[in-house]
Amino acid sequence: MSRTLDRPATTYAPPVAATAAPVHGGAATAAPTAADEARASARAGRRWAAAIVTVLGATMAVNFWMLQVAARDGGVNAEPDYYRKAIDWDAAQARAAASAALGWSAAVTPVARQGRAVAFRIALAGRDGVAIAGARVTVRARWNGDATNAVQGVAVAAGDGYALTLPLAQGGLHELRVEAVRGGDAFETTVKLDVPAR
Repeated sequence: MSRTLDRPATTYAPPVAATAAPVHGGAATAAPTAADEARASARAGRRWAAAIVTVLGATMAVNFWMLQVAARDGGVNAEPDYYRKAIDWDAAQARAAASAALGWSAAVTPVARQGRAVAFRIALAGRDGVAIAGARVTVRARWNGDATNAVQGVAVAAGDGYALTLPLAQGGLHELRVEAVRGGDAFETTVKLDVPAR
């Protein structure tokens, strides 16, 4: 006698489409669209533009500040009336030679600062070292950082020398041109010295 074996019944389930897994317990994230990418690109472009504008603005501000600092000392320095002096070169050399032959010397010393002015003492001496009295002494001074603003004054006799006060607000290295005349004798020299700032 044949027996029929009972086999378990099998069922067929159709495939189920996969779904995106939730992220951090939230809803599934959708893929970025072309519009999203365009907006992100526009935001990145604006950030770059803002950065470039900021850098250019900072550079212009620094350059402007440096220009202002450079212009505070009068800018480019030129010898006053240099064209006439160039033409008068031979005469200037003759005066320098006459001064050297005369043998005079001038020592200029800043004595004290008086606010925006400086008091000087001038010792004028002959070849033998003896003080020269009775001369008309003129001093023209300028700060080395600004050749355009020279000041000039006439010294007065003071003891065995001469005294002079000049309006020099700026301290530092100055050039002083000293001219002394007594009778038919004329002497000139240039002295460079540090003027106290305060």
